[in-house]
Amino acid sequence: MKFLLTIVLSSICICAFAQSSVSIMIPNKPLVLTEGTPGPSPSIRIRCGTRLSPDPVLIVDGVVKEYSHMSSMDPGSILSIEILKGEGARPFLGCKAQGGVILIRTKRLQLTIKDSQVDTPIPYATVYLSFGADTVRMIANDGGVVYLDPKYVKRNYDVRVSSVGYLTRDLKSSEAGNDIHLEKDLRTCSEAIVVSYGQTRCRRIVSCGGSICRRCTMTEEKEDVKFNRDLSLTLYPNPLQRGGQLHLNYTSQRNTIAEVCLVTLSGSTALRLSRKILKGENRISIIPDARIAAGVYVLQLRDGMEKIIVSGKLVIL
Repeated sequence: MKFLLTIVLSSICICAFAQSSVSIMIPNKPLVLTEGTPGPSPSIRIRCGTRLSPDPVLIVDGVVKEYSHMSSMDPGSILSIEILKGEGARPFLGCKAQGGVILIRTKRLQLTIKDSQVDTPIPYATVYLSFGADTVRMIANDGGVVYLDPKYVKRNYDVRVSSVGYLTRDLKSSEAGNDIHLEKDLRTCSEAIVVSYGQTRCRRIVSCGGSICRRCTMTEEKEDVKFNRDLSLTLYPNPLQRGGQLHLNYTSQRNTIAEVCLVTLSGSTALRLSRKILKGENRISIIPDARIAAGVYVLQLRDGMEKIIVSGKLVIL
């Protein structure tokens, strides 16, 4: 609904003499004269006009757009169209709609990041989309899913996907499909150990998930056998109240300098701190800025080469 209101005053002449009227000159506008006798204050009345646009209100995926935006939309990206008129548009406008309301839902492009061996989703994987010099970074949700803007549909772009414990994969959008599979990184894979009791013949291949891991190690169970620990990160309290102190418990296999990064699901970095990590158990305490908005975040530990060592989900209230 559009309103057009234009008022142009080129000249006003007032002759305030007794027993004479006030003369007002306004080109091309209706003229109303008041009495010019002493006492009453002179007033100017201007009648204005409005023009209601016949175009309906266009709402695409919950966002109000100009009606002309419809002509530039790809018909193949539209999932459904609903037209509301009269009282049906009151929930959106608070009144009857002059030209109605058009609701359009588009097809959202969805990518799911999965483990190549067990075909299960990989949560919080990092996805980079590159269009020439422009790069967009996003983080998958709990189910390993990344939702893309409808403008990416039927466009060619480069995809880079990475996650903790997996090899980084680069591919074209035409090769990606709806599912992207990652292979485990053998350098961070724990040792597979088969414990035998007495005389046992191993007939199976024990794999850590890597595509080239084919060794089966047989050993006897002893009390002093030490298993390699998986990289783990514990966050508490979780959820965290804004302005509160967050504690991180992390087990490291070596001494290093790591960065603590708090990343939003849209890929932007809300917090970045450098901390010294010692071999063994580590406890890190930080107080995120109270101005950080409430929501779901991913807390990452990164090495000096910006490679993600370990990550975990954090909810801020």
